[in-house]
Amino acid sequence: MDAKAALELIDQLIFEHQGKHFNDLKREVFIGSWEGKSYHEIYPLNPSYIEKYVGYKLWQKISQTFG
Repeated sequence: MDAKAALELIDQLIFEHQGKHFNDLKREVFIGSWEGKSYHEIYPLNPSYIEKYVGYKLWQKISQTFG
């Protein structure tokens, strides 16, 4: 499974569970992470923000959905 297929599957399951789709930034973080990129590589303007807020919340949502 490639990053985009995994993203679409997870986004749909999270929507069914929590009622919200990923925004563009969360999608970018998911795909970048799937490809093994660091937060600095994904969003060089403010990797600290991505790590502390976007990435953290993204992985929390995924964990809550899948247990």
